[in-house]
Amino acid sequence: MVQWIKKSGKEFYFRNKMALPLMCILTSVLLASPCFPAEKVLDEKLDKNTLKLMAQHGQLIHLAYDGEELTYRTVVMFVNAPVDMVWDVITDIENYDKFVPEMLPPKIINRKKDEITAHHTVKVKVIAGISASENYDMRYVFKKPRVYMYDPKKPKREPGYWEIVPVDGSSKTLLFYTDRAPNLNEMGTMVKTIVRMKPELGLALQVSPISILTKAMKSRAEALAKKK
Repeated sequence: MVQWIKKSGKEFYFRNKMALPLMCILTSVLLASPCFPAEKVLDEKLDKNTLKLMAQHGQLIHLAYDGEELTYRTVVMFVNAPVDMVWDVITDIENYDKFVPEMLPPKIINRKKDEITAHHTVKVKVIAGISASENYDMRYVFKKPRVYMYDPKKPKREPGYWEIVPVDGSSKTLLFYTDRAPNLNEMGTMVKTIVRMKPELGLALQVSPISILTKAMKSRAEALAKKK
């Protein structure tokens, strides 16, 4: 169960750990602008401690729109693990399949200092009993505290990124994921057909993959932290 807040063409999604619906009353400073570039989504809109308090209750997802078009997606998660440990997890590209659900072992295409290009295959659950495979290449550039993600087929396109922000000294982490929302009509015949027949599933297809991915990073980092 979820609830949505909509204001000035924006939607802010909040789910707590128990999956109970919660309503978060946010100031218009977060929701008022028609469209944010990737670096500006949530950046300097709410202070770190406020985001920490909110994210401790569950995952935060902010969707930025330009008119009716979904342009950017941002996820914020509180991770009960040190920043360096979270960094090690998000940069462990070769082992994503060991902790990211429905991901096959990545194939490393190119490797340089502070940079990896990999091919990924992920199964996307569309509706009950039906899934589709998504294949894509990603170029990762490591510039701590961010990991930038470039589409090799669209090198001029603004990159997405992971970002780690220390809280409580450096013993805990706020983990940010931001990217430009994909065009669902470019994700294969099955997805295009389902979205055309059931447009209401489009938003779920945009939110679910990034929700699962960030939860996987959080779970991996916290599991490693418990072993220390």
